[in-house]
Amino acid sequence: MNYFFLITTIILLSSCKTNVEVENTTSQKETNMKLIYIMDPQCGWCYGNEKSIASIYENFNHTIPLEIITGGMWLGNNAPRGGAQFENFIKTHSPRMEQVTGANVSPKFYELTKDTSYVFGSYEACLAINAVKKIAPSQTYYFSKKVQEAQFVDGKKYDDINTYTSILSQLSIPKKEFIEYWTSEENKNQTQKDFQFAGQYANGFPSLLIENNGEIQALQNGFFQAMPMIQKIHELLQDSYPIVEGKIIRKQFKNKGGKEPEGVYDYYFEMKEETKFIKTVSGTGGMAKKELESYLDKKIKAKVIFNSGSLDSDPTLDYPVQSRGGDYVIIYKIINE
Repeated sequence: MNYFFLITTIILLSSCKTNVEVENTTSQKETNMKLIYIMDPQCGWCYGNEKSIASIYENFNHTIPLEIITGGMWLGNNAPRGGAQFENFIKTHSPRMEQVTGANVSPKFYELTKDTSYVFGSYEACLAINAVKKIAPSQTYYFSKKVQEAQFVDGKKYDDINTYTSILSQLSIPKKEFIEYWTSEENKNQTQKDFQFAGQYANGFPSLLIENNGEIQALQNGFFQAMPMIQKIHELLQDSYPIVEGKIIRKQFKNKGGKEPEGVYDYYFEMKEETKFIKTVSGTGGMAKKELESYLDKKIKAKVIFNSGSLDSDPTLDYPVQSRGGDYVIIYKIINE
């Protein structure tokens, strides 16, 4: 087992911390940008970064595509085998990742590290993620997330096809197509291209990049906090956000039990042809309720983001909130009254 490679990898990963015209339409402007997230299924810091990348995905998936690229961190002879030595290695390095990211590695994973029959290689899981990218591209992010949870939470093995078929069932991805494509030559070739791309652009795992008209810029190498990254991406995308006229109004909030808590309101953006719920949770990077108060019942021009999904969830928080879903708008910036 190549422990020099392992030590080098951990050091690298641990150190990675880069005149207004009103639109006549409420649709988002087209953009040639896309986000590229380079991760590896065996990378503990990628597992720890899940909360942050979930926040990025929830905020921007209707605005800019997110492509998952697999990195190939542990391949061939560089892939460690389970046993006492590897167990001690993981127990030495995982606590820092857990402390920094807030993620939890389960006892089942630690138990797996003792298994001398299991080689902790990246290849099979990278092939699996790329197979889903081919046959069910809209599910790639969710699948990659669940693949990491399968090992770090449930203690499952990446060289066992049952690890993936159970996830396929959860996401309604056709098993037959996956099994046929998983280890095909086409998928192996594409996965190798991923590894080459990662080798060129990733200075550690995870890495988040943005591509604009063919030019690639690194946003972050290594673990990142969600909010600073959300704000950075908004700054890069804001020229594509439509400027819309409308009026901010508020309505009494009613919970699922039909109760109306005193002083609790929902905010809406009333436009010419439609009215949309304003999502104001802090994890969006948009304006909060307090910032909107001074604009209530006034006509404004604002840069906005149209999206759909949970109206209340905030991936940057550690506790659940009321789950309502539907179309919503984020008020990114008010141009003038």
